[in-house]
Amino acid sequence: MNQKITKTEFKKWGQQLLDTYTAITSPSSNFQFQNEASRKEWMQLGALTSINTKCGVIQAVVLGVGGLSLLGLRLDIPIKEFDGKTFKEWGKEVVNRIKEHVIANGYYKPDSPLDPVQLKEKTKKIFLILLSDNKEIFKYLAYANEEEKEYFINIYSFLSLLNKNFPGGATAILKDLGENKEAFFLLEDLVQRMEKLIALKEAAENPGSPSSPTSPPNNNQENLEAEIGNLRNQVKELENLLARSPDNKENYQSLLKKLQKELENKEREKNSPSQNQQSNSKPNDNKLTIAIVLGAAAVAIGLVCLVAIATNKKKNEVF
Repeated sequence: MNQKITKTEFKKWGQQLLDTYTAITSPSSNFQFQNEASRKEWMQLGALTSINTKCGVIQAVVLGVGGLSLLGLRLDIPIKEFDGKTFKEWGKEVVNRIKEHVIANGYYKPDSPLDPVQLKEKTKKIFLILLSDNKEIFKYLAYANEEEKEYFINIYSFLSLLNKNFPGGATAILKDLGENKEAFFLLEDLVQRMEKLIALKEAAENPGSPSSPTSPPNNNQENLEAEIGNLRNQVKELENLLARSPDNKENYQSLLKKLQKELENKEREKNSPSQNQQSNSKPNDNKLTIAIVLGAAAVAIGLVCLVAIATNKKKNEVF
């Protein structure tokens, strides 16, 4: 029987990702980065994906794994951060648990998956909603249950931070990656979840439909508070990391300042909702295009890399 990923598993994966990124990006590592700025960016990207993994964001798990694969982590030697397993063995365990989790959610049907072309079109539409500057996603969360709200707000928060703070690192992860239909199941889970909310919203707004549900209030303030709670958790995790990693204090302090700034902006927005609605009324098309590209990458990139791991497709291995 397929079971959902537990909080304990998410926390363990997050710590394993963090420890591995720390080892790779350490100045004493054998891996040669393009320059010092690149090393620091990867260190911060590893911290962000690790922290969000601990918070239960699957997209952070797969992006973190994808980054390790593209950095060149060897597939075939035991790694202490993975409890002595090889990257290939650990990666297979992670992707199998993600598949079980997605199937247990009930949105992805392995016996009747969506057509790949249709899935791509639907995914593009979903990301237009999920990552629009005017928070289009909040209009649909009024029809979501608590689990669905947490799911979408976590993704929205993670991808927004990724887009704002790590465009260079995300672009590096995107480079030279092809498409792989075996990684589409996580996209389908996202699409089916969102289409459920779209259908509920459309039915509520159609007075001629006999099955129309009552349109609930669109509580943006409640959703904003959830965003703030998510950011506070990330700030707390990073503060704990700083306390444990004095040697990397300068790099992690930089990321902490970014998260604290984002938290301050959200708290200011909460206290001035009417003013913020005006400022967010016009989406920035250029930023949105970048967000859609990075968002799609964060959903699928790690699974594509894990498929490569499973088929022994090697990259520039470092240790």
